[in-house]
This record gives sequence, structure tokens and C-alpha cells, in this order.
Amino acid sequence: MTVREFKAVCSKELLKVTENPDFETEQIIRHVLKISKNDYLLSRNKEIPEKKLGKLFEALDKRKDGVPLQYICKEWDFYGLRVFCGEGCLIPGHETELIAEESIKRLKKRGHFIDLCTGSGCISVAVLNNVKLSSVQAVDISAKALKYAEKNCKYHNLEDRMDIIRCDIAKFIPKRKADIIVSNPPYIKSEDMEKLSDEVKKEPKIALDGGEDGLYFYRIIAERYGKYLKKNGIIICETGYDTADGVQKLFEENGIDAEIYKDVYGADRMCVAKLKQELTV
Repeated sequence: MTVREFKAVCSKELLKVTENPDFETEQIIRHVLKISKNDYLLSRNKEIPEKKLGKLFEALDKRKDGVPLQYICKEWDFYGLRVFCGEGCLIPGHETELIAEESIKRLKKRGHFIDLCTGSGCISVAVLNNVKLSSVQAVDISAKALKYAEKNCKYHNLEDRMDIIRCDIAKFIPKRKADIIVSNPPYIKSEDMEKLSDEVKKEPKIALDGGEDGLYFYRIIAERYGKYLKKNGIIICETGYDTADGVQKLFEENGIDAEIYKDVYGADRMCVAKLKQELTV
């Protein structure tokens, strides 16, 4: 079977599970055959080796069973960078690029930040790659997720600037104050977890469930982390469309001015909170 013939079969089968069958087919082929986009375009009439063909159909079957494309490819593009991810790790979302972008804008050269609930470390990697000589303490409780954070750290040669720490953010004590604290914490309300699509349910519950009101982790951040910010320090968090107002209220109740920003689709997506005055640890 040629690449072109497999593409036709795969795209037709994926119509049942995705709105972008051609795109996903290309990603699967390029992943299994280990080829670039240009090579993919030039190899459509080439015969696929038997072993590789078997792996292609294995990948197709997984996708038809609802396994996220990112878990099949074991990596994804985030803020123009190659980021590894897989089962047990939250998939880096394009909406989270808004958080990375805002952090990059606000963090100065040689600045230090803390990334709470870092997961794959995608935000940390994006910021470190774009802000020279900056450093981060990237924290998460999940050992599975941090394996990918470590892999991403090494792949991007950031070992000297990215300190990866396994810890519950309710117990973590930063080594020093930060210019920025950034977080994409779990924010789905517990009662809404069962309403998620089967595909999203393949992602780790620990990275999605934000408690009864979706605010469990924001409550920890608002009540606990203001004192770990430098003067004029900023907290940048991703929010859900139905939790943003609650997040803003939590910060303001703890003496931190907060503003909600919308994403490109007009949904509340980011909270930027700024200290009114430096707090003591």
C-alpha cells in the first residue's frame, strides 16, 4: 500500500471521530514514518514497508477508539515549539498559549517565575525559550506528568534554568520570591466531569477536576501565593468560561487586583492579578 492509498483509507475512517480527518491523517503518517511535512508531500506514491504499515493501522485503530491524536503522536506544537506529552499528562491546548504569551510579555530578562500545576511544562518551556536568562520553579503533584516536563526540559536544553519539583501546590514553599506566578490549574467543576467528551475523559482526571465549584486550586493560589511574589508581582492563570468571575473575586478578596481577559473566541480565558503591595512570607 502506498502513502496515498493509506491516506485515503485513514481519512475516510477518521470522518467518524474528527472534523479534521485530513490533518489528523497527515499527523499520524508523519509520526509513524518519521518524516517531515515536505517529505510527506513528496512520498505519496511510495510503498509503505510492511512493519510501518502495521503501525499505521494500529495508530488508526487507537484514534477510532477515541485516543487523543496527541497521545498517539506523543508530542504536539505549543507556541511554535515541540512539546512531548502522553497518557497521564494534560494535552497542551492552544488556549493555553494565551497564558504563555502574556507571561512572555510581562517577564523581564533574568526574571524568575513559578509555574504551578505545570503538567508537561509547556508554559515554562515557552517562556524560557522567549525570555533570555529567565528561570522557573515548575511544580506539579503528578509523577507521570513530570516525566514529560523533564523530557521537554532536556529536549530544549533548559536544565540550568528549569527546576522541576514534584509537590502538592498546597504544601509547596518556593525557594525565593517570583516576578510572576503562572498556572493552568484544573478548573472543571466536579459535576461537569461526566459531561466531558469521551476523548477528553482520556486525559488525567487529576489535571481536569477543579472541585465542586471549579475553584479549588485558585483558592490555594489566591490565599497562599501572594506572599511569594516580589513587589508589583503578577499572577497569570487560565480560567474556564464559567469560573472566571469566581477566580477574580478570590484574588480581590485576598488583596490582589484582578482582571479577566477573553480568548479569540470571546470566552473568558485568563485572569491577570497584581499585588497592591508586597506581602511578607
